[in-house]
Amino acid sequence: MKLVVLDPGLDSTAGHHYHLDLVLREQGAARGMDVLVYGYKGMDPLVSEQFDARLVFDMHCYAQVATVPEMMLIHNRSVSNYSFHRNLCEEVGQDFDADDVIVMHTVLGNQLTGLYLWYRDLPEPRPRLCLILRFPPSFHLSAENHDSAAALDRQALALWRKFPEDRVRIVCDNQGLGRYYGALTGLDIPDLPIPIRYPQTRPRASARRDPRPHFVYLGEGRWEKGIQLLVEALKGLPGLRRDVRFTIQCGRPEMLADTLPGWEQDLPDVDFLARNLSEGDYLSLLADADAVVVPYHPAIYDVRTSHVFLEAVGADKPVLITSGTWMDMELDRLGHTAVRAHDFSAIGIGAALVELAGGWRILAEEAPAAGKRCRALHNPEVFFQRLLDLFPA
Repeated sequence: MKLVVLDPGLDSTAGHHYHLDLVLREQGAARGMDVLVYGYKGMDPLVSEQFDARLVFDMHCYAQVATVPEMMLIHNRSVSNYSFHRNLCEEVGQDFDADDVIVMHTVLGNQLTGLYLWYRDLPEPRPRLCLILRFPPSFHLSAENHDSAAALDRQALALWRKFPEDRVRIVCDNQGLGRYYGALTGLDIPDLPIPIRYPQTRPRASARRDPRPHFVYLGEGRWEKGIQLLVEALKGLPGLRRDVRFTIQCGRPEMLADTLPGWEQDLPDVDFLARNLSEGDYLSLLADADAVVVPYHPAIYDVRTSHVFLEAVGADKPVLITSGTWMDMELDRLGHTAVRAHDFSAIGIGAALVELAGGWRILAEEAPAAGKRCRALHNPEVFFQRLLDLFPA
């Protein structure tokens, strides 16, 4: 039995692609499956070697092809789906058994139709296929394209109705997104837990050279994740910076090439980590944190999830989140108490940072109970077993 992972977004250790591919490889191998990972041709050679990946996809899953604005959406969908279909046909092929499992853990409109055409033409009995929708159709699109993207996704997803549930399952990574796509398509779309790998130990406080509490921002430094507002908030809080040590990871630092030097100059007392981190270094930084800051945009993260958030909760850390996000709703399910920024602004985040600095010790005492619930639900073993259970025996 083979587990085949299709991931045109795997290019480095940054982001969720690396983490999910690592989980799939480990869980498949633990069950005696032969694991094949097909990835983007521009993948970091060290990552490619780690996964023994087959580099077959010409276009990154988030690639945008330059054209006039009026044709951007249609042109990108057409070019991307055509390229994806061609790579699947020429490089992945048709050599599958009925009990094989193909997983695409991040499928977008740029791949949905190309993937359908390839799968449709596989000889019967076709392998089992799980598609995980992780983003709404509007992901990384300007507002004027949102309605058109939703219509195109509805059309593309309707193509998959022809396949029985013992062959093809379409799922989401959270309940809110599942409800959204269910309303869009009329399909019953379940959700899966999120497979988080948690740090095993926390360094002793006595091992630290800096006795101040340590607040950490982790992951990619994207605007929708509030990094620029966090920086602006810290500029106006010199007293807080004296009392609290701040570390801000800037994953994919090329996105911040024009702004990061100015931030470092304005905030010399903040540690900016302008690099992607290995899994070990990332988990060590998380383990050393006294609190984790996740101030994401509520209008974007209402149906988008955050691995950073779950990693922090599962590691028994106090967290700062933004009201109205998926993280806000997940707190209720996990029974975790967090500090909330009630406004996605520098002022709102600044006020929440001050509140966190005053209450993180009390929150840390309450966090382990929620951490235990988080680890019991959002872990690799439960995720993979529920994925397999999607297909009737």
